[in-house]
Amino acid sequence: MADLYEYVPPAEWKTLNALEGFGTNSIPRTDGLAGRTFAVTYAEGTTNTYTFHDADRLTWDAGDEAYAAREVLDDVFLVDFMVAGAPGTAVVLVLDLERAIVTAVTSTVGDGEIAVSEVVEHGTLEGAAPGARHERTGAMVGRRVQYIYDADHAYEHVYLNDSTYAWHCIEGAEKGQADAEPTLAYEIRPDVYLFTWRERVVPCDGIVVIDWVNLRNNGRIFGWDTADEAYNSIRMGARAVVLNTTEHAPLT
Repeated sequence: MADLYEYVPPAEWKTLNALEGFGTNSIPRTDGLAGRTFAVTYAEGTTNTYTFHDADRLTWDAGDEAYAAREVLDDVFLVDFMVAGAPGTAVVLVLDLERAIVTAVTSTVGDGEIAVSEVVEHGTLEGAAPGARHERTGAMVGRRVQYIYDADHAYEHVYLNDSTYAWHCIEGAEKGQADAEPTLAYEIRPDVYLFTWRERVVPCDGIVVIDWVNLRNNGRIFGWDTADEAYNSIRMGARAVVLNTTEHAPLT
C-alpha cells in the first residue's frame, strides 16, 4: 500500500544554497552608514568600535568585513556580515540610532541537534538612556502570518510561544517542508521585532526584523550548505500578510 502521508523526510530536504529568490521584496541596501563610526559599550562590559568606510566595507575590533545594511525604520539599521577571520561565524547588528542602543547577534555553526548557536549582546551608544535596550517579548505569540518573498516563494509562520514557532513552505524550493524551531524575539518598536530562529534539520539560523506596521520582514539566513560544503549568508525580504491572531480559550 502506498504511503498516504506526504511528509518530506529530512534526508530529502533542500540544502541551504537551494534557497534562491528571497531578495525580490527586500528593501534596498543603504549607504547611510558610510563614513560613520560607532563606539558600542555592551552590557557585559566589553566594547567594540564599528567604522563603516563605505557602503560595503566596515572594520571592527575583530577585523575588516564585507557588510550589507538596510534602514528598516527611520534611524534603525539592520547590518549583517560574515566574519572573515572566523569561518562559520556571522554577525547581525541592529543599530538603533534614535535610541542610541545596539543589539548584536553572533551566530556560529557547530555540532549538535541544533547546529547553529547564537549569542545576543545588548549595547549602548553615547547618549543612551540608562538601562535602555531592546527587550525580549512574547507579543508575537498567537499570530499566523504569510510571508511572500517573490512570485515563487512563500511561507507561513505560526508564533506558538515566546521561544517556539512553526513554519511551513507554501510555495518554493522547500514546498511541503515544515518544522517547529527555537526562537528569540525582541521589541524594537511597537509591532516591530527582531526575530531569530535556529533550524533543526538544515544547519542554519535566520535573523529578521519583522515589521507589522509596514507589513514586511527583512534579514538573512546563515549556515552551512551540506551539498556544496560551504558557508553562506542569504539576504532576504518579504511582504507580510497577517492571516489571523489566536487567543486561547480560558480553562474554566
